[in-house]
Amino acid sequence: MLFLSFACCSPPDQPPLICIPCRIKEHTLKRRPSQPSPPSPRPRGVVSDGGITVEVNVQVNDINDHAPVFPNRYHTLISENLKPGSSILQVFASDADEGDNGAVVYEINRRQSDPDQYFTIDSRTGVTTAFVTIHVRDYNDNQPTMTIIFLSEDGSPQISEGAQPGQYVARISVSDPDYGEYSNVNVSLEGGDGKFALTTKDNIIYLICVDQLLDREERDSYDLRVTATDSGTPPLRAESAFVLKVMDVNDNPPLFDQQEYKQSIPEVVYPGSFVLQVTARDKDQGPNGEVRYSILHSQDTHSNWFTIDPATGIITTAASLDYEKDPQPQLTVLAMDRGTPVLSSTAVVHVALQDVNDNEPVFRSNFYNVSLKENTPAGTCFLQVGGQPDRWGTPWDAGWGWPGWGVARQGKRLGVEGSQAGGGVRVARHGKRRGVEGGRWPGRGKGPGFRAVG
Repeated sequence: MLFLSFACCSPPDQPPLICIPCRIKEHTLKRRPSQPSPPSPRPRGVVSDGGITVEVNVQVNDINDHAPVFPNRYHTLISENLKPGSSILQVFASDADEGDNGAVVYEINRRQSDPDQYFTIDSRTGVTTAFVTIHVRDYNDNQPTMTIIFLSEDGSPQISEGAQPGQYVARISVSDPDYGEYSNVNVSLEGGDGKFALTTKDNIIYLICVDQLLDREERDSYDLRVTATDSGTPPLRAESAFVLKVMDVNDNPPLFDQQEYKQSIPEVVYPGSFVLQVTARDKDQGPNGEVRYSILHSQDTHSNWFTIDPATGIITTAASLDYEKDPQPQLTVLAMDRGTPVLSSTAVVHVALQDVNDNEPVFRSNFYNVSLKENTPAGTCFLQVGGQPDRWGTPWDAGWGWPGWGVARQGKRLGVEGSQAGGGVRVARHGKRRGVEGGRWPGRGKGPGFRAVG
């Protein structure tokens, strides 16, 4: 009970009035926050005027003149994989007012915090926060991410076989959405038979580069695998596998199956007749490996008697052949690829012509004039005739023997005969001068005329 003293402040001839001598303050009991507020005691006052004493009960009405107060800031740590609806913590605010003025309702200030509404609060119990700092502990639930950019002209996984060690093949960027130690990512490269290596300066950007010289003709592709592994427990990883193609450069010339070819054909064949086919192979790819053929012509070798198909390498006759002019014509074949720069090689073709009987004997002179004594012994050769030799010194068709030589009947009457082998004219029998002063006769066939004087 609270006792107050009041003064009587009315005039003597008026009814007594009670005056409040001082400001009455609300009396608040100390209590625990979990206990309801007890009703405030009503002040009681005593008024006396001489011998009269009056006891007065005063009712003090509350006004909302106190704000709720949190005792302190709140801190907590939660895991990021906490299930929705899980309780985090409970906050409490006290209000010195009574009744509805002291009833506290809780809500989260979305303007200043948690705009995405990850958290909720019970408006009555205050489960979560006013000024609450919540640390979310990371859980390794995200695998690393990789982005691979190939540094070729068209962005595809390829590299030139002419690439030198240190030349870059691809650029790899890695990241991990997780926090702290979980975001530390290790990147490794598998495959490639040691031809490629992985390098980095900041553990964020990695580069695949050539580590050894490449040869497309030895191997035209490599299977590579890039793996990114984080440091979590258990570790999570991301993998990317691809086939790296090795692109060709013109580093191989065409090579003939043989450096020398030999072929034998009759000298009498029609233009366009097949002689032989040459073949050159190029290990390169595409235009670098396409082979074209041609003949390096030379007048001394009669290579103009032949022609070659530029695509197939088939050699055919381009003109009439002549054994008597050149029994062994020769030609040089050139094989070129279509790369840049152009690479080439050559091969020699030897053609042996087979002679046919296509030439008549020809005398060195159309007329021979000799003199001999009448007593020249029989068998004496007094004249040597022969065919006109060609440029090779051969006066006959090779393989067909020496030309047969004969003497017309006029000569035989004069006692002369021809030699079948050497083309000589000799005395057949002893001749007499009387009655026969001289003679003139033709040789056999289209031979020249002879005149012998004895």
